[in-house]
Amino acid sequence: MSIPRKILLAGMVAGMLSASALSASAEDIDVAALVEQTGVVGYAGQSVWKGMQLAAEKVNESSRLGDYKLKIEIKDAASNPATTAALATQAAKSDAVAILGPALSSSALASAPIAQREKIPMIAVQSNTEGVVETGEYIYRLTAPFYTYNDLTFKHLADEGVKKVALSFISNIPSVAGLGKDFAPKWAKEYGMEIVASEGTPFNTTDFSTTIEKLVAAKPDAIGLYHIDTQLTGLITGLRRAGFEGKLFVYNINPSTLEAVGDAADGLLMSIDYSPAMSDPSSKEFTDSFRKKFDDDPTIYAANGYDAVLFLSAALEKVIKAGNKPDRENLLAAISEVAQTGFAGASGDTTFDDKYHRDARVNGVLVRFDKGKPNILFSGKDR
Repeated sequence: MSIPRKILLAGMVAGMLSASALSASAEDIDVAALVEQTGVVGYAGQSVWKGMQLAAEKVNESSRLGDYKLKIEIKDAASNPATTAALATQAAKSDAVAILGPALSSSALASAPIAQREKIPMIAVQSNTEGVVETGEYIYRLTAPFYTYNDLTFKHLADEGVKKVALSFISNIPSVAGLGKDFAPKWAKEYGMEIVASEGTPFNTTDFSTTIEKLVAAKPDAIGLYHIDTQLTGLITGLRRAGFEGKLFVYNINPSTLEAVGDAADGLLMSIDYSPAMSDPSSKEFTDSFRKKFDDDPTIYAANGYDAVLFLSAALEKVIKAGNKPDRENLLAAISEVAQTGFAGASGDTTFDDKYHRDARVNGVLVRFDKGKPNILFSGKDR
C-alpha cells in the first residue's frame, strides 16, 4: 500500500474506536473491520475507517437492506500481521458475515488464508501486492493495483516531449518497488523515453542527499518519486534546492505533505484512483458527503474504505431482496454477482479483473497540483 504520511498518536484513535458499533438492533448484520488505527499505517487506516463509517451511515439511512442494519465493528489491526491474523481468527468464530480490511499488504497476506479456510468473505483495501486475491474465492480487493493506471503519467510525459526520466523508489516494499523497478521502465520504453538513473532505497531511509545528487547529475527531463509521504517532503524540496527544474511525479501524496512542500510541489504529477477533483456523479457524491461530515477533503484511503462498504452493501442488498438469509454463504454468491457487473463508487466506475473477478479495476485519473490544488488533466477512460 502507499504507506505512512505520519504515525498518529494512539490517543487519537480512542474516540474513533468508541464509535465502532454502528447502531444495534435485532436485525443487525455484523461485519468485522480489521483496519489499522495505530502503527506505521495508522494514519491511513484512520482515513479508511472514516470512509467506512460514512458509507455505513448512508446505507443504514436508506432502505436498501430492508429491516436490516449494517453494524461494522472496528478492530485495530495495529499495522501488525500477527495481530491481524489473530483478529481474523476471532472474526471467523464470531457472527460476522464478512471481514473488511486490512490495508497493509503483509497483514492481508497473513489474514487472507484464515478467511479462506474459515469461509468468511474478506474485502481488503489497499494491500497492493501479489498473493492476496490469489488466496481463494473468499478474498476480494477493493483497491485497484497501482500498475493498472500509473501509466497515465508516462503518456502525459510523452505528450509533453519528455525524453529522459530518472527514478527513485522504496526498494523493500514490493508493490512500490515494482513500480520503480519493473513497470516504470516498461512504460518509459513504450513511450519512447530513456531511464537515465534509477535509485532504490529502503523504507526507513531519511537521508536522501546522495540519491538527490545522483538523480540531478543524470540530467533528466522528469523524475519519478515512488516514496511514502514522510520521504516525499525532503525529496521534493531537496531536488528543487539542488536546481532541478524539470517535471516531478509521484504515485501518491497527501494534502498535508503538499502543504509542507509548498511551491516546490507546483506542477507535480500523480496518477491516482481517486481525487476530490473527480466529477463522476458517484465520486462527487462521496466527496461532498465526506466534506459535510468531516469538514475536510477525503483521501484515497477514505475513498477505498467507502467503496469497500458500498460493494459489500450491494451484495447484501441482493441477498435480502432475494428473500435469503444474509449469511456468509449467500453473501459470497452475491458478492460474486456484483463483481461480475461492477458498481459506481468514490473511484467512479469500478469493475473487476478478467482472471479472478475479485481484484478491483478503475479508470484512474492524472492529476497536476497547482498551488496545492488538484487539477485533472485526463482520465484513464480517455486513453
